Amino acid sequence: MKKDVLSEQDVYELFPAVDKPGIRRLIRTILRRLKIVDINEVHARHIHLRGAEFARAALSDPAIDVRYVLHGAERLEQMKQDGAFVTVSNHPFGSVDGIMLIDIVGSVRPDYGVLVNGFLSQIGCLKDSFIPVKPPKGISGGSSREDNASGLRELINRLSEGHPVGFFPAGGISIYNARFNSVMDVPWQDSCSKIILHKPVPVYPIYFHGRNSLYFHFLGWLSWAIRSLRIPAELFNKRGHTFHVYIGEPISAETIRQFKGKAHELSLFLYDRTYALRPKRDHRQE
Repeated sequence: MKKDVLSEQDVYELFPAVDKPGIRRLIRTILRRLKIVDINEVHARHIHLRGAEFARAALSDPAIDVRYVLHGAERLEQMKQDGAFVTVSNHPFGSVDGIMLIDIVGSVRPDYGVLVNGFLSQIGCLKDSFIPVKPPKGISGGSSREDNASGLRELINRLSEGHPVGFFPAGGISIYNARFNSVMDVPWQDSCSKIILHKPVPVYPIYFHGRNSLYFHFLGWLSWAIRSLRIPAELFNKRGHTFHVYIGEPISAETIRQFKGKAHELSLFLYDRTYALRPKRDHRQE
């Protein structure tokens, strides 16, 4: 496994036109400014670890130094006993929430895999814990369904074989919602609910309390692409912070079956159950 998440050479392979003496210095400067170099250094320090062990080491690395308080930790014992199950989570950070999720659930179920896209899918030490799928077109410049076929097949196979999987059903990072004057997920994708209905298993809602910087959300008003470039920096600006994570009561497979043929209604239900874990107020997806 290569030690870098994204190396200078990777950039030249992706964009051969910039592999010129006069541009290389600029590329190196950009990688430093975007904190890619910092991410590579953290990855290299813990490259001997995998899965939950890497996630835990990365969170405690002096460069990141993020802690969390877990509410509903007693449900981890139930996850140990379950076969296949699904977790659904809000996605306020786009980086540290995915790493925390692997640390939390992957520590009791090493076979746990999370559907992710973008930055998270590039972390080599978490390759076995992440199922890379790009968001659909219209969500942060996503891709077509065909591009995601292999990832979706892997996901369904995991469930069929008794392995747990995790979703960030929004398919992108939480945004500022002017209606509620709050940062929250966009409407959850019905495609996730369709997969859950295809293979009904217990579903655990998991809520991450927090948000990215105001600057990040300001960039989002300008362009999703510009905002995406900020994601690595948002991992490091949380240094020294403690976040609260809430695991809710599992929703039984029997309850899931009641939504047969009603994927959109299930999306609303799961969204509500997740945001009901929010410490102060609940926001309903419209």
